[in-house]
Amino acid sequence: MPDLGASGRLRFWRCQKMKRIVRKLCSRESIVMFFIIFGVQGFWMTLELLFYGEVQPRVVDNFIGAMLFLSLYANYRNWEAR
Repeated sequence: MPDLGASGRLRFWRCQKMKRIVRKLCSRESIVMFFIIFGVQGFWMTLELLFYGEVQPRVVDNFIGAMLFLSLYANYRNWEAR
């Protein structure tokens, strides 16, 4: 690597760090998690629309959605491991 000076090395380091962060954020697992989260949210909103006729935000919905997400994600990880 050529001598870039202090500011050049800092820019190079930041660029490499950003590349690692983007690679980590755009991994296949992150994309799958994104679709699972929005799938759970859409499923839950659809159920509320069918049963209540409107989406009613409640605290318990957050817990149920989180439990459903964790269950689906764990099952996906086990399925991928096979």
